[in-house]
Amino acid sequence: MVFTLLLSILIIEDLNPFEEAEKSALNAISIFEKNPFSSEAEFAAKEIMLYAKHNLRSIIYIDEKVLPWIHEEEDYKYGSLLIVAFVAGSMKPQLIHGKIKDHSLDGVLAMIKLYKEILDLDPDARDPTMELFLKKRRNGNLNEFLREEMETPSTRTQPTTLKNILEINPYPAIIPMA
Repeated sequence: MVFTLLLSILIIEDLNPFEEAEKSALNAISIFEKNPFSSEAEFAAKEIMLYAKHNLRSIIYIDEKVLPWIHEEEDYKYGSLLIVAFVAGSMKPQLIHGKIKDHSLDGVLAMIKLYKEILDLDPDARDPTMELFLKKRRNGNLNEFLREEMETPSTRTQPTTLKNILEINPYPAIIPMA
């Protein structure tokens, strides 16, 4: 009887693949945030994008005004890496709190953090979109700015169309690995 009960508990615990996938995604986000230029972060970024592509427990809005690199990856050599930061930043609070909600501001804040790290490694890697975000954050109106920019539904890409965007290789050969 006790053995059956213990076996049943173990089986029930193993039947929650969502929980394991979420833990794995949060671990990948942590690795990516710690050092996005490490070899471990390259694998973590792929896991983040894969989870974002297939998960049902978070929603990520991709807006062309916020992420212009979704159409112009070659115009800014770090654009795809910033997209990973946005996806990770948008997804993390949803996984932690278990509530599906738009966290685009968190995604942009993650991009700003990464952008500063990029500039430390490559001071000539300035990007007009990221410079605008930095300016808005310094002025204290980043949240209001994003809300206004992302209000137009036609510029938002719904999660069902994220699949192609999430195929981006965040680590092309030009990314300096530390």
